[in-house]
Amino acid sequence: LPRADFVMGNHEQALLDSRKRADMSEFAAAAHNWSESNLEGRYDEAFTSRFRMKIVNDIFCAVHASPCEPGEWSYLYSSYGARDAFMAEDFHLCFLGHTHIPAFFTESSSQLFLEEGTVLQLEKEERYFVNPGSVGQPRDGNPKASFCIFDPDEGTISFQRCEYDAEREARDIIDAGLPKY
Repeated sequence: LPRADFVMGNHEQALLDSRKRADMSEFAAAAHNWSESNLEGRYDEAFTSRFRMKIVNDIFCAVHASPCEPGEWSYLYSSYGARDAFMAEDFHLCFLGHTHIPAFFTESSSQLFLEEGTVLQLEKEERYFVNPGSVGQPRDGNPKASFCIFDPDEGTISFQRCEYDAEREARDIIDAGLPKY
């Protein structure tokens, strides 16, 4: 994907700077150690040159955790947490992740645990945080991969799910010697 921009997440940052692993769980640290030994530094230049803490264009912004302090890895779980982020940044639409839970927040409401197929119609006068969930390690009790499709022409965001072989992925993780968690 030579023209694509990528958002730097806490796990990518921890691969580049082992000091960032200090606040991670023992399971995440084990995964980073495994990744580091398998990647052998081959992608460090790609991470530093292609991944950004915040991507901003005329239509949306994208961050991993929060646009306020993208490298602090705060979790945006509630309208209360979103309120501070809304006050700190000026945007109409901001995509984020980090919680692995599909959700959206506006300045006036929030909706967690979105059902597959939910379509959000964006209003021009409203501001939005949109979390598509997670393709890997969903944390909302639904094992399907979670993502969204943004149609800027229609002003819609469709929340989607798809099946994948989660059991095989789990076996591959265990076979690699990583923690079962």
